[in-house]
Amino acid sequence: MGETASVISRPLSAGTMYWLRGRAIGALIFAFFGASDMFWALSFARDVPQMCSKAIWIAGVALGGWSITQRLLLRRLSVPAVDKSIARQHLKHYASWFLVVVVIEVLSINVGRPILIHFHRLDLFPQWVEAVVGLHFLPLARLFKVPLFYATGVALVLVALGSLLIHVSNPRAITALAGSGLCLWATAIVILVQDAAYIRPAKT
Repeated sequence: MGETASVISRPLSAGTMYWLRGRAIGALIFAFFGASDMFWALSFARDVPQMCSKAIWIAGVALGGWSITQRLLLRRLSVPAVDKSIARQHLKHYASWFLVVVVIEVLSINVGRPILIHFHRLDLFPQWVEAVVGLHFLPLARLFKVPLFYATGVALVLVALGSLLIHVSNPRAITALAGSGLCLWATAIVILVQDAAYIRPAKT
């Protein structure tokens, strides 16, 4: 048999469909924050070539565009009808716990700043931020059932701690931030590549 135009007719449960759409949104968020980390890293560098900024913009926009495109393509997949009240309950459950995790993350980041200032180590703030962000992925991995987030969280923490081996403050901050940005971009790419299987052509 030939190939169908796409696997849009592939039957999916409503839960799987919402899960895939959420992953696409997650990839978009990682594209944005990965670029933010990269630009923050550039702020610690001297005489940065203009091409570096352009490269970050291009990579961030490309990943963001890929995420949005995949999100739109996923909307075309057939999904069985579901009870709207049940769907709202599930959405409320995930949104509530996600909000709790994010609030704890933001509070932890903001609490860390005055502590570092007190000990005259504000130069370690990038490491603090990336370590907290890494830890916040661990509960999210369980909440959203995405094991990949465990790897992302551990990688961010290891990059933040590993950068402490560098004794010069600016290179240390650049390593922590650029490394974390690459981890977020890598996570976005893995998600998009994995989920592309639901929308690319399939043999019948």
